[in-house]
Amino acid sequence: TPMRLIGGTISDLRFQDLGVCAMDRETLVEAIKNGPVRIFMNDGRQFDIPSSEFAVVSSLTAYVLTKTDDGKYRGNILSLVCMTGVEELETA
Repeated sequence: TPMRLIGGTISDLRFQDLGVCAMDRETLVEAIKNGPVRIFMNDGRQFDIPSSEFAVVSSLTAYVLTKTDDGKYRGNILSLVCMTGVEELETA
């Protein structure tokens, strides 16, 4: 999954190509603050975060609320070291 930083300088670069598999807190917080984003995990999962109210980011993890297929919101604890990318989503 390509790494697309919002407001950053790295574009279309895979963390794995660098031998790195980690997201830093500041990058993730800034991306979430700027609007809806999709977080990519190293196991292939993706999490859509509609706004900053749906995520809390610490130095090691992010706690995110995501809507499931049944319409309910579920909490997910995501490790920053397992995140491979974040991309901006189009606003509705």
